[in-house]
Amino acid sequence: SRTAEDFIHVLKSLVEWLQDPAQSHIQRSFLTWMHRVGPKKIDTTDITEIHDLQEMYTMLAERINKIWPEQWRQQGIQQGERQAERRLLRNMLQHRFGPQLPAWVDQHLQKASIAQLEKWGLAFVTAQTLQDIFDDHCNE
Repeated sequence: SRTAEDFIHVLKSLVEWLQDPAQSHIQRSFLTWMHRVGPKKIDTTDITEIHDLQEMYTMLAERINKIWPEQWRQQGIQQGERQAERRLLRNMLQHRFGPQLPAWVDQHLQKASIAQLEKWGLAFVTAQTLQDIFDDHCNE
């Protein structure tokens, strides 16, 4: 499932299918599996205490709708920070070393973590050459 909505839809379909009394053995097996591999707690509820598939679905759906959007927001913030750091460092490099930077510089900037970009930004302060900034990452 690609999105929270997709996951919830699939889970709901599974719950509906397993509600058929003929599927009770599969329902028990699924709950046992969830108890073994799923999260141990959902909020403050111990999932091993849940013995009803509908209750499990309700709890998981609420958690997914609450937690996943926050995680996606955090990932978006981190990606935005990385992009901004990359853009700032590139602009500083162009200002000091000219508008046409070697292709390897852009390759390094694209692959770099926020921590690496910050390290290079600090190295920029005293650097005389691009190699001084990128030290052992230099591919010229």
